[in-house]
Amino acid sequence: MIKDNELYDLVLGSSESLAVNGNVDTFAILDNTIHDSDNIGIDLIGYEGTSEDDTYDQARNGIVRGNEIYNISSNLNPSYGTNLPNDSNSAGGIYVDGGKNHIIDHNRVYRNDIGIEIASEHAGRSTSNITLQDNLIFHNRLTGIAMGGYDEERGSTEGSTIMYNTIVDNDLLDAGNGQLFMQAQTKNNTFKRNILVSNSSDVLIYNEYTSNSGNVFDHNVYYSPAPQEDALWIWKNREYAGFTSYVEGSGNDAHSMYVNPKFTDDANEDFTLQASSPAKGYGFMSHE
Repeated sequence: MIKDNELYDLVLGSSESLAVNGNVDTFAILDNTIHDSDNIGIDLIGYEGTSEDDTYDQARNGIVRGNEIYNISSNLNPSYGTNLPNDSNSAGGIYVDGGKNHIIDHNRVYRNDIGIEIASEHAGRSTSNITLQDNLIFHNRLTGIAMGGYDEERGSTEGSTIMYNTIVDNDLLDAGNGQLFMQAQTKNNTFKRNILVSNSSDVLIYNEYTSNSGNVFDHNVYYSPAPQEDALWIWKNREYAGFTSYVEGSGNDAHSMYVNPKFTDDANEDFTLQASSPAKGYGFMSHE
């Protein structure tokens, strides 16, 4: 168990603030504060050859709960070999790279390059059976949640569940990656009971890969501060403007809503729901 620590002001190079790598089974990372460092906050890693037996060469059966992770960015990391800032925007608050059977819940992840990423950098290898729930993810630069390999030569994200998360005002770079950024090789994942609110880019989901398959999206709340017809979803490399167009064109989210969730005070980062919110039962801490 790794509990109640503060990690900050770290110059990490190619390492991470807190890493669990390879043959580590059944562990917990609880109630830590990790901030103001130049690479990933928490990293659960597999397939880097730390174990000679592939069966055991991945972190597995972990719990990452109750952590606060903020101001994590690779932009001032000297290991990239370029002038600083390097504008890489590649460090996640929480990153699963080739892990399996993890529960990641009740974390506050904000003002990082990427909020939470579940992916695999190794071809033919997967991050699998990850439960990502009850997390508050906001004001991250590149995207809120990223999943899948960063190109089709990488590994996959499979059989994972993303639910009851509040994902708000990410994609601060206005690069169009949205609140959820689906990369290559995402298969048979479930996305439900989440609240997504875009920023000025208006992009809620970005999924350019037509090969992504078996992913189920339903019972979510979507909202953009722009007029509804300007809200954007990119699904299998087709752009849909407006919620109705997205639902009809993608076949996703038949029971989802496009509605202002009515946060208590989003200007002051209070994303609890007002008593009159139509999004009760969705998002961070809504079902407890």
